[in-house]
Amino acid sequence: QKTLPEGTRIAITSDDAVFIEGALHEVEIALALSGTIVIAVIYLFLRDWKATLIPALTMPVALIGTLVAIYAVGFSINILTLLAIVLATGLVVDDAIVVLENIVRRRSEGMGPRAAAVIGTQEVFFAVLATTATLAAVFIPLSFLPGQMGGLFREFGFVLAFAVALSSVTALTLCPMLASRMLTKPIQEKNDGLLGRFGTLFANFYRVTLHACLGAPAIVIVFALLFGGAGYMAFKTVKSELTPPEDRAMVMLRATAPEGISLQYMRDKLQQIEEKLQPLVASGEIQNIYSISGQGGATNNGFMVLTLAPWSERERSQADIVRDINAATATVPSLRAFATQQNSLRIRGAGNGLQMAMVGTNHEELTAAA
Repeated sequence: QKTLPEGTRIAITSDDAVFIEGALHEVEIALALSGTIVIAVIYLFLRDWKATLIPALTMPVALIGTLVAIYAVGFSINILTLLAIVLATGLVVDDAIVVLENIVRRRSEGMGPRAAAVIGTQEVFFAVLATTATLAAVFIPLSFLPGQMGGLFREFGFVLAFAVALSSVTALTLCPMLASRMLTKPIQEKNDGLLGRFGTLFANFYRVTLHACLGAPAIVIVFALLFGGAGYMAFKTVKSELTPPEDRAMVMLRATAPEGISLQYMRDKLQQIEEKLQPLVASGEIQNIYSISGQGGATNNGFMVLTLAPWSERERSQADIVRDINAATATVPSLRAFATQQNSLRIRGAGNGLQMAMVGTNHEELTAAA
């Protein structure tokens, strides 16, 4: 700024880093919450802090190992890979819980800590491998989807496969080692206190439900089919879209005027748009307007970048502001302008919604029909 000529100023019109940092922070919060909830659920059912600590320790080991695998294969830490890690937070403890439960069962039968760890792990060894192979068989094909979907989910599928593979390794190695060192005393089932009463009530409910289901398999099949049909109907009725709407605090506006107009005419039209948007600027919802006349070498094309206020400094969403922007630009004569909202995937047409075009040879008829 100091080296610029007098009266010249450089301003940042848009900064994608702000949105990226905010999105990554939200994923970090989700990761912390998911880890906390997983540990709380484990303790709720095991009701022993030592037994809870074992799968709680295997979880970060598997997740950190997944980050190492991401680095080793040349992937990056982005929103999709972090979301895969968040999803894997609950998956990576499944194998450890299976191994731990069998070890605890062997300890309750009077077996020593080391023997219970070895024999208990051997008994569920192939079950853990089968679970891992099943999950990997579900996630890996996501990475080989054709076209744009394959490009999006390539890293997502592989990261989940890395996570479940490492979870089986930690469950079969770290989990029995920790159990042999920490579970030196047999775990006594505690039925007192609030958690004990909840566990007893839940176990009794499960026992009654299981006996009822085993006694009436036809009814179970009917209910399964009904729930499957309800799920299909819900899937068909729920709104679907390629990417969710995002609030990036930035709006792009493209304007088109009739062919053959001068560059000054286009500048005047963009100036009229800026004047129409002054109420939004005065309210603080729009902080900066950057416009280009004659975009792409065509004098009848214009382009504007509207920087919105940060999320914490405005009450309305970006979509609400865009509706006001489009309503304001629609009043500018001899100009077709529309605001678009970008997404993280940079997919063309994102944020435009449904668009319709009317074509004809008679201008008066087109105007009346429109």
